[in-house]
Amino acid sequence: LIIDLSGMETPLSQVDRLAEVCDPGVVVIALGETENVHLFRELLRSGVSDYITKPLSPDLLDAYVRDRRIAIAPEEGPARRGRVIAVTGGRGGVGATTLAVATAWRLANVRKRRVALVDLDLHGGAACVQLGLQAGGLLDALDNHARLDSLFLERTLIRHGPRLSVLAEEASLKRDIALNPVALDALLDALAEEFHYVVVDLPRSFGAAHAHVFGKARTRVIVLDRTLPALRDGARLLELTRETQGGSVVVINDHHPGLKKIITGAVIEKALGRRADIEIDYDKGAAQQGDNLGEPLGQRGGPMARAADDLVAALSGRRAAPAPGVRRLFGLLGARR
Repeated sequence: LIIDLSGMETPLSQVDRLAEVCDPGVVVIALGETENVHLFRELLRSGVSDYITKPLSPDLLDAYVRDRRIAIAPEEGPARRGRVIAVTGGRGGVGATTLAVATAWRLANVRKRRVALVDLDLHGGAACVQLGLQAGGLLDALDNHARLDSLFLERTLIRHGPRLSVLAEEASLKRDIALNPVALDALLDALAEEFHYVVVDLPRSFGAAHAHVFGKARTRVIVLDRTLPALRDGARLLELTRETQGGSVVVINDHHPGLKKIITGAVIEKALGRRADIEIDYDKGAAQQGDNLGEPLGQRGGPMARAADDLVAALSGRRAAPAPGVRRLFGLLGARR
């Protein structure tokens, strides 16, 4: 697929919109008018195979495409890949898993994208609880990472409707499991070849393997509440993002409404060195109802669904309809580190 980015004010946003309707694996070549190294690198990160500056005659373009077709044979060259999104909380219980599940559900059922949700809390399986599913498949995939292909994933993934697939585990609490970064890389790479989005729910018990996934993700979502311990750990997580490429999104979940006058926006900005991007209104009992009913909050509406829509809109480069009580987020994913 050849696209012309000439004259576009936000070419990266346009490429992200293209990703909404373009299957993973499609080779994309971009044309432009300027030799911009930064743009070239960001386009490659977005999954574009190459960037060619104009002017370019039809004969030269035809020759280039024929040569390029050989250079990007499926077994050798890079293809456009799905976006990896890592979601984690500054503290346990701040709603990171709930937001990860809601976002995955909205991407699959509202935006009609193919989505893989990976819950890396190997002893908890909370993502499956919220979806009403039985956890399983994740350890099998990690143990057999050298064999991961479309057929293996088809047998291993847990389906929640036609577009959302889940990998999770509910391992014995007596079992000590060490995650292998090589296996995690292989799994995320395999999923990114099959899905438009790979949403990874990272547990609060951060280790080297979790930090590796956090750094690998194209977008990192950090969920906090209005407590000083959460803000302190949020600042530490943001420090990790400064050492890697990709954007970061800070979400404040107001599930302690009485703290809003104490831990103000100014306090949050001072602690983190930046403002929060999304604020989720207090919704009494919503998370508990979601766990007990086995229904994602993204399906039921309310503040969490609106926050997920904010995040989904930013990921796809589109604006969501304004809703009260939720701070809007656009154009931040590539700008904030």
